[in-house]
Amino acid sequence: MSMHDELGDWEGPLPAELLDVPEGYDEGEIDATFATAEGENIPVVEAIESDDRWRVRTDDDAEWALRRIAAANADLEALHEKAKRWTEQITGWFEQAAREPARTAEFFTAQVERYAMAERREHDRKSVRLPSGKFSTRQSAEALEILDDDKVLAWAHIHAPDTIRLRADVLVSSLRGCLSPAESEGKWVVVETGEIVDLPPGVLVRPARVIPKVEVEG
Repeated sequence: MSMHDELGDWEGPLPAELLDVPEGYDEGEIDATFATAEGENIPVVEAIESDDRWRVRTDDDAEWALRRIAAANADLEALHEKAKRWTEQITGWFEQAAREPARTAEFFTAQVERYAMAERREHDRKSVRLPSGKFSTRQSAEALEILDDDKVLAWAHIHAPDTIRLRADVLVSSLRGCLSPAESEGKWVVVETGEIVDLPPGVLVRPARVIPKVEVEG
C-alpha cells in the first residue's frame, strides 16, 4: 500500500520524521546540489539532472519531500516573524535613542542657516569656511512645479502641444497575436497581411514548455 493510500483524507502536512528516509538520501545532497548549481551557474533543477545523485523516484519519495518542504516553509515563516518582531524592536529603540541627537542637529542647523542668511543679507558673505565646516547660500532660479497633471496636460494640448511627451511601447500579447510561425524556419507570418518577415529585432522566442508546480497542504 502506498503512503497516499495510508493517509486517506488527512489534511495538512505530516512530519517527515514519521516516514523512513528514502534510500540513498543523505543531508549532504542539498549542499552538494547547490554547490554544483552555483559552480556551473545553472538552476537547481538542472543541477539535479546533471548529477548522479539521489532523486525523487516514487510517490512515497515525493510525499517525504513534500513534508520536508512544508517543514522548511514553516521554519522560514517563523524566521520572518522573528525578524519582524526584532525589526520593530530595533526601530522603536532607534527612534527613541535618535530623538535627542536629531533634535540637537536640527536646532543648530537652523541656527547656522539663519546666521548664513543674515550674513548674506547684511555683509554679502555668500560662503564662509570655519575650522569645523562651512556654510553658504545660493540664489536658486525660479522653477515651475506641476500640482495637477491632468489640468496642465489639458492646458498644454491647447496652448503648448510641443511640451507634451508621448511614450510608445509594444504590447507583447498583441505582438504575439499578430505573428504566426511560417513554414520556413526562422520566418514569421504577419497574420493580417500574410507578409513573411523575420522575427523583430530585440525579440526572443521562448519555446513552449511544461511548468511544474509544487504545493504543500496547510
